[in-house]
Amino acid sequence: MSKQMKNKIYIAGKVTGEDHLKCAAKFAKAKQEVEALNLNAINPLEVVGTWEISWENAMKKCIVALMQCDAIYLLPDTVESKGAKMELELCAWIGFGHVIYS
Repeated sequence: MSKQMKNKIYIAGKVTGEDHLKCAAKFAKAKQEVEALNLNAINPLEVVGTWEISWENAMKKCIVALMQCDAIYLLPDTVESKGAKMELELCAWIGFGHVIYS
């Protein structure tokens, strides 16, 4: 008997310029919210794994992770983030049909 795969939901929000502890807490809370719906949450901070990385290299990792997901979960501060807005626009361009607003 095969297990049913959980949908993968990518969490998008502002990272650059944020306090590291507050940012990590914000994304951890969002991950808990998504997982409470029995969905597999993809936290970009976990994808990148370090604060010591260029924005460009972090975005490369995040875009690869996003493309493996079924939906994108937008945190309220997405509108303040160049990277999160780019992720949302990419989803629109490729016909990514599922957008969830926090």
